[in-house]
Amino acid sequence: TLERLKTNFEALVKEHERVGADESEGILLKIKLQATALEQFINGDSSWLAEVDALRLSRTLSAMRQQEAAFMRRRSPDSRQAFLDQQDEFGAALDKVVGAEILKRQARDGAKAYADAFKEWIDAMRNIEMRVAGIDSDTALLIGVADEVVAQSHELHRSVVAALTSSQE
Repeated sequence: TLERLKTNFEALVKEHERVGADESEGILLKIKLQATALEQFINGDSSWLAEVDALRLSRTLSAMRQQEAAFMRRRSPDSRQAFLDQQDEFGAALDKVVGAEILKRQARDGAKAYADAFKEWIDAMRNIEMRVAGIDSDTALLIGVADEVVAQSHELHRSVVAALTSSQE
């Protein structure tokens, strides 16, 4: 149990490092970079996009970002589904764009890379939750064992005191 506790704790630390403490590292940085790159692709040299299409894609990306943030705060399956729905809407909006297929493909790839980074974060958080549950379970088990050892120690102490008292009479 102690070895399992140690293993779970080490894995928990590694997973936290993989996720990152904030948007400047780990998966959180990856999410930020992918979303920013997609936004810049849409709003940068948009000569290939009509203004209405650029606005539609930007609005959809913004909704994806909002659902990402909502899911990160509350872990609501509804937010996760809303993110996926917005990702589908982004693809549908791209389908309506009249433009070079290679540019549309780049936008699709950017949206997929962003969604994949977000999914990677979700998977990492599931792993963290699983490790924390394992640590909680092992800790509860060890506390129970420790309580039993303490109770046996008290009982042994009482026996020794009784034996010593009777030997002195």
